Amino acid sequence: MDKKEKNGSTGNKNILTREYLHSISRIGDRLKMLRRDMNKKKKEIEYMEEDVQLLADAFDSLFQDLVQELEKRFNKNDDHKVEKV
Repeated sequence: MDKKEKNGSTGNKNILTREYLHSISRIGDRLKMLRRDMNKKKKEIEYMEEDVQLLADAFDSLFQDLVQELEKRFNKNDDHKVEKV
């Protein structure tokens, strides 16, 4: 019986193919994880945007109240300093 010698390239080809497919599978898994993480971050950013808007509105309201109060006080002081002729 003649025994056929296996060509080394076939064995290497199978190993390379498996490694290649495994690498592609790992890259695909990482991409899925990255997409999942990005979606989570998008939701977190949406909540942060809402918080920033609420803080901005609160600051605007506080600043407007402060300016009105200062105007009232300055107007009262101006009335008292004016000399009547």
